[in-house]
Amino acid sequence: VGYVSADFGDHPLTHLTRGLFALHDRSRLEVFCYSLRQSDRSAPRAAVESAAEHFVDVSSSDSAAIAARIAADGIHVCVDLNGFTSGARTELFALRPAPLQVGMLGFPGSSGGAFLDYLATDAVASPPQLEHLYSEALLRLPPSYLVTDHAQTLLHCGILPPTAVSAAWLRGGGGGGAGGGDEGGGGGGDSEGGEGWGLREILRRRYGLPPLGVVFCCFS
Repeated sequence: VGYVSADFGDHPLTHLTRGLFALHDRSRLEVFCYSLRQSDRSAPRAAVESAAEHFVDVSSSDSAAIAARIAADGIHVCVDLNGFTSGARTELFALRPAPLQVGMLGFPGSSGGAFLDYLATDAVASPPQLEHLYSEALLRLPPSYLVTDHAQTLLHCGILPPTAVSAAWLRGGGGGGAGGGDEGGGGGGDSEGGEGWGLREILRRRYGLPPLGVVFCCFS
């Protein structure tokens, strides 16, 4: 399986997919990633480089050469992670480097061409009543086509993953919030947190949030 993208780096697409490539069943699949852009030397880029069995920087090659490389590598399924987005090389898919070609994630709409056989989508992004508008056959993934990296954290900011809520937080009552309970909680600290708390826990307490759970936000 080959994944082609201009967004392997500190980009939303890589933040979403950085855990995907390592989760392939290696007894059945060999994973290739073809990068259409040079390395930005970011942690997300490095994560994908190490997760894929083969990571190939093709940023200096023209589309015909990239298509030839994909064909030479014997790719059976080639996945376009860009679609009609910045840095895409849509024309290389028109050269048919692989017998099966799939659009995924970067552009949740139709290519309008015959060079993508399938589009990975879902019933919300591609309503059944509009299926006739797509040139691709639709692979509707339940419940959503939007892959995310379940293990990603902001450890460099001191923010803990949900599974690492500290014992100090739990002892301190956690979700009492700035307006409830005593200022230090049971953890022996002030209103900004107790000893041993991470930034995640301090922020959640400050805004009256429980230590675990999804926070829905709208910034528009």
